[in-house]
Amino acid sequence: MLTAVQKTFIGSMERPYSFPPKKMATPTSSVPRAYEYVLRRTFWSPVLKILVWHIFLFFMKIMIIFMDGLLGVQLLEGNLHLLFHILLLAGTVWILLHWNSIRYTITNDKIIIERGILNIDRNTFLFRNIECVKLHKNILGRICWFGTIEMYAPTLQETVSLYSIAYAKKYFKLIQKNISEHRRMGLIYPSDRQQKKEEQKRQKIKAI
Repeated sequence: MLTAVQKTFIGSMERPYSFPPKKMATPTSSVPRAYEYVLRRTFWSPVLKILVWHIFLFFMKIMIIFMDGLLGVQLLEGNLHLLFHILLLAGTVWILLHWNSIRYTITNDKIIIERGILNIDRNTFLFRNIECVKLHKNILGRICWFGTIEMYAPTLQETVSLYSIAYAKKYFKLIQKNISEHRRMGLIYPSDRQQKKEEQKRQKIKAI
């Protein structure tokens, strides 16, 4: 006969020993958070273009009036007055339509450029193809907080420009951050085309 202590000891030997559960390491994803920003273009760009167009037509009208007095011929008779007003209105409308026909969008992995009103052309540039980014501001851009962002894609041999962007410095830093994150993740590789060209030139020189 087994005592109660012996039964308890044997029962504990039969039960499998349970280790404390291990904490599973949760993989941390370094993929940038998905988002989408539509870049707002500054209204100063069309305003300045319209102002320049009005000044140009105004000086043209003054020159024609001066020629009238000099030659004694009334060049502004008839429909020329109406023509100036039509040109003034047509130029203003064209500048506004052109300003509204370009749209820039930044996501976590690409830049989308859309052009057109009826027929829309859409170009996509991935951050993994962009190697450097620059910000350009003139005097008016410094005062009114807008600028142009330029990016160079060596794999495409193309410079991508985002013109007249309001608060351009903010989006410039965002693009830089996206490029650095993709580079840290190993999604961007520096272009070695220039190095290959230099090596080919050196080989040709050695062969000669």
